[in-house]
Amino acid sequence: MILGKKILVVGANGSGKTTFANRLSKILNITHYELDNIFWKPDWKESENEEFRAKVDEVTQTESWIIDGNYSRN
Repeated sequence: MILGKKILVVGANGSGKTTFANRLSKILNITHYELDNIFWKPDWKESENEEFRAKVDEVTQTESWIIDGNYSRN
């Protein structure tokens, strides 16, 4: 594993963020996280802002990650 690598992939819906992040994750051997998977609960229920931020904070506190998505929250 490459230590200390943090990569954020952003772009418009359908632009290939997840495909690119998946491929890069395999090449660099870094865990890939999709913001959609962090945000959406079962049955397409949205996470509350505080819950979503806490989950993202948990992921981003790790040593290395690749995150893809395009969420903005207040």
